Amino acid sequence: MKKTLPLYISPCPNDTFITYAMNTGILSMPCEFDVHFADVEELNQSLVKRPPCVSKISVAALAYCKEEYTILETGAAMGLGCGPLVVAKEKIENISCASIATPGIYTTAHALLSLYGEFQGRRIPMLFSDIPNALQEGSVDMGVLIHETRFEYERYGLHLITDLGIFWEETYAMPLPLGIFVIHNSLLEYKETVEEVMRASIEYAYKQYDNALTYCANYAQELDTHTLESHIAMFVNSYTLDMGEQGRCAIKMLIDALQCE
Repeated sequence: MKKTLPLYISPCPNDTFITYAMNTGILSMPCEFDVHFADVEELNQSLVKRPPCVSKISVAALAYCKEEYTILETGAAMGLGCGPLVVAKEKIENISCASIATPGIYTTAHALLSLYGEFQGRRIPMLFSDIPNALQEGSVDMGVLIHETRFEYERYGLHLITDLGIFWEETYAMPLPLGIFVIHNSLLEYKETVEEVMRASIEYAYKQYDNALTYCANYAQELDTHTLESHIAMFVNSYTLDMGEQGRCAIKMLIDALQCE
């Protein structure tokens, strides 16, 4: 009988693209997955409360679960030119005092604000997809956009304040590690199996790209095909297949930088 592993992912296009073949049973796999969807901040906050599982989390949240979970080499959202964007509806005279919406206090996007240092105003956590509307309504001065919304801010009449990814790259000269998959230490005997299955799932998704894209659209916040393709192209890359030594170093650099704050 095959082992069934709980798998927690976000509904964002990179996660659904990565796990397309795993979630739909298309591949012949040595194990099965019981898939659960949740916003990445919900995944971050509830990880330590769940039974042993495989889960996507923000790299910034790793500090809160590193004793119980081990990083998978596959599945990472990491790279160059892929950082969260700080945007606003109106020109901000003094960004240091302005309020700013973030996609959650445990997200890497939130952590990058602290490293950047210039945003000292009130931070208001909210669901990432609610941030553009909050800015349009004027309930917050600025917002940090991630996932699909980072590609669509101009459509909402918003303009760019700063790119936190560029800040990271210029400061630390490393790819930006945004999100990773982890496996509970009680399931470590399945680590290599999960990594192999995830790589096979990614490769299959590229071979069946149109079908995989249709699957991703079932869960995405933005249904525009160009946005979906841009999201996948940016966040599913060589680091996703295998983060390698550079990826591991980038994760350590981010965690160390946050602990020095």
